[in-house]
Amino acid sequence: MKRIITLIIMVLVFAKIAAGAYAEKMVSVTELREQIEGNWVTTIKTGKGEVHVDIPIIIPKIDEVPILEIEPWTLQKAGFFSSENGKQVYKINEDDTSIEYEDPDLIKFIDPELENSVPSTFFVIKNNVMLQAGHEWVYVRRGGKLKYNYKTFYPFEQREDMIYAEENPNNLETAKHVLKKVLDYYYPDEYNEFDIDYLEIRERARNVKEASDLGGYVDEYPMGTYYLSFRQMLHGLPIFTGVSERIDSTSNNKLDSNSVNKCLKIEGISLNYFEYMSDESFNISVCWTREKNVIERDVPLLSLNEIFSTIEREIKARHIRNMYALRLGYSYYLNENSPDTYTVVPVWVCDCDYTESANEELMKNILSDDYRKGLYFSQIIINAQTGKMESKWLNETDMLYTPEIIKWNERH
Repeated sequence: MKRIITLIIMVLVFAKIAAGAYAEKMVSVTELREQIEGNWVTTIKTGKGEVHVDIPIIIPKIDEVPILEIEPWTLQKAGFFSSENGKQVYKINEDDTSIEYEDPDLIKFIDPELENSVPSTFFVIKNNVMLQAGHEWVYVRRGGKLKYNYKTFYPFEQREDMIYAEENPNNLETAKHVLKKVLDYYYPDEYNEFDIDYLEIRERARNVKEASDLGGYVDEYPMGTYYLSFRQMLHGLPIFTGVSERIDSTSNNKLDSNSVNKCLKIEGISLNYFEYMSDESFNISVCWTREKNVIERDVPLLSLNEIFSTIEREIKARHIRNMYALRLGYSYYLNENSPDTYTVVPVWVCDCDYTESANEELMKNILSDDYRKGLYFSQIIINAQTGKMESKWLNETDMLYTPEIIKWNERH
């Protein structure tokens, strides 16, 4: 009996020590920023050589990381169609998937001095909260027949006021300004803060000669464009991703259909984009949400060294081959307490080339030098509180729901 009691005491003491050690690894977001300056630079040995890491660590300049309950935000909920709003929109078409409207006011909202007899158009997607809108839509100009060259950047790699697309008098800064005005037009009462995930500077589109060879310019495409992949920001953190993008669509998954349908309702949240040629030629696809409740005002985060350890294990196992960036943001999950809302939780998004097989040799995409269009490019999700890497594909219903939240008074 004495041995048993002694053993129990030893276990409890060890557990307390371990809990204390774990608690010391939990920090505030302010302390997290102080743990690194500049890039994460290291060399990691694997069974087949070395992997050199030199990537930016992007941590927004915020003081708190709240856990939020969010809800899909449609034009109907935003009051866009209400008589008080004063918008003169006209339904012109409807099918099983969407409703199309004409809108003469959008272009005047962007620039009151613009005179244009062609109204803007927008589509409200049914069974989803996605909105697609534009004026003299850029991709319609291309018509599926024109091609272009382009360069891809992270927003922190270039100065916005110094980037100009080919023969375009407006710079990237102007494109972002117009994007903000379009969001304010459709969601007038919201704080429409957004973050650029990545951007493409596209040259003038041309005719295609043979295969991918570009021919001459065309008059209907007089200048290059800006393609902005953007994310909604809440409390200064971008919603980078969510469970919808990682649903396992194979036949042997164990997913509940109702849960999947709820995921798909806001699947466009990580596909928001805006393409801009000029104030009179642009198009947008957006899935917007609204904060409904603050579940926790602030939560602790795991230290950077622990996050690095998770990544290093994946590199040593030869799953992660190349890395491009590591960014702190939100991922959304289903809310088990409500059929109509979702929960956003802090995560790290690791942009990298990833493969399940340690022995696989990476193949190059012969159609593009852009690593984002590479055959292995992935955005790996790491829980910012536990350091656990989430599954690339979600095949069980429990995986779709909000993970356990660690509070400050529970971090032991």
